Amino acid sequence: MLIVPLSSDKGMCGSINSGVVREVRDFINQNNRNKIKILSVGDKGASGLARPFPDCMKLNISEVQSPINYPTVMAIGEHIVKMGEQSDKIIVYYNEFKSAISTIIRQMELMPRKQFLETLKFAKLYNQTRPDKNTSNPALYELYITSNLWLAFLNNAASEQSARMNAMENASKNAKEILEGLTLKYNQARQARITMELVEIISGASAL
Repeated sequence: MLIVPLSSDKGMCGSINSGVVREVRDFINQNNRNKIKILSVGDKGASGLARPFPDCMKLNISEVQSPINYPTVMAIGEHIVKMGEQSDKIIVYYNEFKSAISTIIRQMELMPRKQFLETLKFAKLYNQTRPDKNTSNPALYELYITSNLWLAFLNNAASEQSARMNAMENASKNAKEILEGLTLKYNQARQARITMELVEIISGASAL
């Protein structure tokens, strides 16, 4: 079984990365880890899974070009196709974008090549009466993997940018509140100092 968690290379994007890592951890703990291989995309996912599952971590792809493009996804898909040859299942974990404040962690299950080609055989039998439809090309498997990965990457990228925007907004709000608190304390100390100086001046004048 091949697991592909999608994460970012950098932090400051809320629970986007930690949520995916947590889902993968729970899945591996509930299954036989000896039959699981991990191909991680992004440094955050790799760092979160390498320590608890060093024997499962087989490959990490980092520093993926941003914004993501289709040729890059095709190159990543080639690694997945190669590593998935001996797997009975390929599972991709990613964040599905719902709104600017809402994302959902999804588990996308993809067929390995053998199962996909068997599906094509049935499709070929069906298409004997429809010669205009060609589904016998083995290259369709790469297209199948890449197109599904492209969907997952787009959702994950949108979720990451949304989460990063919200995190920066919250950080700016917290910084503003801290600044206002410090300004208030400064003004209180300044006022107390001025009051003390006035008292000293008045006391000195009275003594004279």
